[in-house]
Amino acid sequence: MMADLYDLCNLKGGIEKVCCSTTVSDIYPPSNLIQRNGSRQFMADYYIRAPVRLYFHIPSRVAASLVQISADTNVGEQTTSRVSILGCDEDIECCQRCQLNKTDGSKTNEEKDLYSRDKFTVLGKGEASNNHISFTNRRILPHDNSHSLGVKRDQNFTAITRPRIICINIVQTLGASIPCLKNLKILVRPNNPASKAFLDELKESSSKSSSLNFFGSSQADENPPNEKSAVIAQVPENKVTYEQDIPSEFLDEITHEIMQIPMVLPSGKLVDRSTIDKCNKSQSIYGGLPRDPFSGRVYTSNSKPVFNASLKSRIDEFVTQNKIEIHSGQTVGDARSIQEFLQNKHNPRKRKFLEEN
Repeated sequence: MMADLYDLCNLKGGIEKVCCSTTVSDIYPPSNLIQRNGSRQFMADYYIRAPVRLYFHIPSRVAASLVQISADTNVGEQTTSRVSILGCDEDIECCQRCQLNKTDGSKTNEEKDLYSRDKFTVLGKGEASNNHISFTNRRILPHDNSHSLGVKRDQNFTAITRPRIICINIVQTLGASIPCLKNLKILVRPNNPASKAFLDELKESSSKSSSLNFFGSSQADENPPNEKSAVIAQVPENKVTYEQDIPSEFLDEITHEIMQIPMVLPSGKLVDRSTIDKCNKSQSIYGGLPRDPFSGRVYTSNSKPVFNASLKSRIDEFVTQNKIEIHSGQTVGDARSIQEFLQNKHNPRKRKFLEEN
């Protein structure tokens, strides 16, 4: 049975594109979920809260039954707690941001979004357990211990036998977590020989691309080109990269990057000053006051972000000793000078005095 199943997320071309109902993180876009290598993590933008809908467009040549959908529900400190699955058997504009078809101006974006929602059938919904969730079509895998994935008796069976768009709706998150998913699997079973042949072609093509090593040659090649070897030999042995272990206290709890100016929020979370500025800017766009992105509480004179000078010093020491290359814009600075800058930033008299001297 399992030999006849194909994971569309693990096949190059198995999913034509992924759309999202809202803005997303630059680091964790929804396209990550259908990457065969690298980070398979999705996260909405830092100020977004549930619900968030992800739409997966299936190629027209794939006529297949939806068998199982599973995913891990945590990315770093962010955790999704409740998910629902929907299916649509038409190629439509799934959401306002979908560019599948050009708009003709006859309907507003809101009208089209409501129209598309009516086209989707609920296939399953449930709570995550141990940071994992799984939905199964019990007609195909009757003994699988997962949430039921099927349609009601009064609904059209074609909505599950040949979906054109699969929607994963992140309904709820844990506390103030940002909607997220990782390690997504969408298993299908082809309905006819033509679809099976097409999926076999994608599988073979994906296998060939995965057999290429870092240098672009086959894994069967014993030695990489000499020029490449020389470049690798020049890398310092004690150099640390983001792929290696970095103390979690040095990482921004929203962006998961090394902090340049570590700040402690009233909620106790650690984020970089630039993250706070972005959150405040996002709030101002919607007329909101600056607030803690985790708890949602508005900052006051007694409850606001505080610069952590000792943590900044430890980060600087770690970055310098391990020769970490931080992305453009992040530099190692002096903790004392940064602390003085933040203290005087909103005091015009002190700032003017410092500038004159």
